[in-house]
Amino acid sequence: MVTVEFKVPTWVEKRYSLLWDSFSDSEFNIEQAAKILEEKNKDKREEIPVYLSEIRKAGWLTDEPDPHDARKRLYKLKSKEKIIGEIFALNNNKLDRGEVEGLSRKPLSGQF
Repeated sequence: MVTVEFKVPTWVEKRYSLLWDSFSDSEFNIEQAAKILEEKNKDKREEIPVYLSEIRKAGWLTDEPDPHDARKRLYKLKSKEKIIGEIFALNNNKLDRGEVEGLSRKPLSGQF
């Protein structure tokens, strides 16, 4: 098996995990994300866009315009399984289902 390095700051992983615990792969808006991160991590409301941007840059979050208000965005987190699959697809490596499931049980530590 090939070792693939994928580094994401711990603070990004922590916020991803907090949001995943609340929303899984359901859509949410910035107000809902702010409520979770303010309550569970004592984050400041004005920092929430930065956190969402960094999670998106890591490839763990997608966003699209809100169909009811084009000024707003709707967010959706990717599952750990999908993230791991994308990492290995980018490197042209093939994993069987057991290997992907084994990796998905490990926390996102930044190194796979």
